[in-house]
Amino acid sequence: MSGQIIWRPGAFLQKQYTGPSLKLADRIVDCDVWRGPIALCVAKTMLRGAFGVGDRAGWVCTSSEVNWEKLGIGTVKINWEVGGPDADDRYLPNDDWRMEAVELYPKVERNKHMYGTAYPGNPNDKIAPDTIGLAYRAVHGSSSASCKDALRALMGAAKPTSDYELPSGTTWADQSAWGLVLYGWLMAGHETYYLAGLKYMYIRHYFTLPELSLGGIIQAPTWGPMDGNTELSWLRLADAPEPIGVNNSIIRVTSTWLGGPSGHWDPILYAPSYTT
Repeated sequence: MSGQIIWRPGAFLQKQYTGPSLKLADRIVDCDVWRGPIALCVAKTMLRGAFGVGDRAGWVCTSSEVNWEKLGIGTVKINWEVGGPDADDRYLPNDDWRMEAVELYPKVERNKHMYGTAYPGNPNDKIAPDTIGLAYRAVHGSSSASCKDALRALMGAAKPTSDYELPSGTTWADQSAWGLVLYGWLMAGHETYYLAGLKYMYIRHYFTLPELSLGGIIQAPTWGPMDGNTELSWLRLADAPEPIGVNNSIIRVTSTWLGGPSGHWDPILYAPSYTT
């Protein structure tokens, strides 16, 4: 029987001391090392992505390996990372946020020069829809005669044409002035203009997929340094989840808001849904 090991009291795996193994960094990792008969070492291995049980509940296997020694002895090493539905929320990665400038390019008729000093207290102290129509018709009318008629209407007619509706709270003189400025912009090819906004992203982490928002509503940011900000008008976009852990053991959710000047987002177009 020379050269053959007799296992007493029987063949089993013995957990080994490996020195420091737990590491708390951007990922929390640990490892288990077992030593014993090579066949048991092979049987102890786990596939990447397998969730732990017992004292390893809340952990997910990232890799496992077996090393041979002499006389049928082996060691098996299982590497773990915190994750999965049983993981402790204290070990989630920290929240994060990012912010960047965005270019909105609205239509020129929404420019600040198309509003009077009494707006928004007087909601009609701005260029009227019919005035906008005249300016566009003066540039893009169906015929030369149509363009000239629209331009004459803008250039100081004593009163609007019969099909023009003047809103209460404004004057034809103001509408004419705004309309001619808009006409000049359109003639020069300026149909949109540069307007900077902010894109704010807040990143959270979960061990299971949380409830998500599809966005499309006017809403101030709800987390981080821009939480509750009212200096801009904010439009929430759809949440973007992505797995960052083995076997979806950690899920990162990025919530995004677009901020523009006050009133930039239409309150009816982006009103919250009241259906369930």
